[in-house]
Amino acid sequence: MDFTKIKFQYSINNIISLSLSTGLDSFFVKIAILEYDFFNKFRNDGMSIKEIQKSFKIHERSLNVLLPLFTSLSFLVYKKGKYFLTDYIKDYLLKNSEKYMGDFITFRTNYQLDSKIYKIVYSVIKTGKPINCTQNSGDWVNSLSIKKMCESFTKAMDQRGKYLASKVSKKLKLSKCNNLVDIGGSSGIYSCFIAEKFKKLNVNILEIPSVAKNTRLILKKRKFEKRITVIEGDMFSFDYNNKYDVHFYSNVFHDWGKSDVKFLIKKSYQGLPKNGKIILHDGHLNFNKNEKSLIQNDISLLIYTKGRYYYFQEIINLLKQIGFRKVKIKKIACGRSLIIGQK
Repeated sequence: MDFTKIKFQYSINNIISLSLSTGLDSFFVKIAILEYDFFNKFRNDGMSIKEIQKSFKIHERSLNVLLPLFTSLSFLVYKKGKYFLTDYIKDYLLKNSEKYMGDFITFRTNYQLDSKIYKIVYSVIKTGKPINCTQNSGDWVNSLSIKKMCESFTKAMDQRGKYLASKVSKKLKLSKCNNLVDIGGSSGIYSCFIAEKFKKLNVNILEIPSVAKNTRLILKKRKFEKRITVIEGDMFSFDYNNKYDVHFYSNVFHDWGKSDVKFLIKKSYQGLPKNGKIILHDGHLNFNKNEKSLIQNDISLLIYTKGRYYYFQEIINLLKQIGFRKVKIKKIACGRSLIIGQK
């Protein structure tokens, strides 16, 4: 071997950092290498999502979180319906390369193979079932019936929403609409900004009873209690009965599986009057690079909820399949966007 010809790029630090890290993203990389030999078994001529799933037996929900992560790390690149290994990954994680770092990662990971986190993440990747299912501790949504958890959750969603809600309201055109229902509206932060901008719009929030109590308290504190109506109910069973010409969902779909998302879209379509609008505010993924914060949160969604962030095209396809037309996308900030459809 001629050592004078081996040039290590500065980006090797990325590999070393992931090897030493105990963050959730690092476990995805370690498990891909140790449990699946993912990169060495990846085809040189590229692989589609379905081919990757079939070849590696990784659950579809998990794979749709893993692929955006690996793309963000420059391990993979997406072109014309297929993923390809980058030159960067060929240099450092293919065994036939003189720069191979896989043994270093294996050595570092051996200290964590018996760790609780490694086992949990590996189980979630294999089965697609979140931690509350794998450990039989119940659904996280049910934890909102616990007062302390519910109050903490509502405050957290309110604080996150202040920045994004102001931007969302500026992108909306609702002057010709009459009644909006904010489905799963939590603290009501988005409804407050919408109600402030569209004075003639009748704004309502649909929430489960345990959350609705906190919603009312926050609305009263902000002096919106007479402007916004809080309705108690379950979005999966609530009868909209054409009462609202706008169904607004903010940061709802990412907590639910694809079949649930499809159910909610269909339910909105059936409950909207002709020309009514569905407005979906959430994080949405591209097949190539995405916001780092979106990728990191997507990993948490996979581990702790039934959901994940969905690709733009997935949501658009569902809307069109169910019957929505004039589908539009409006970018917001931090990887978030609006997808709007009309009945």
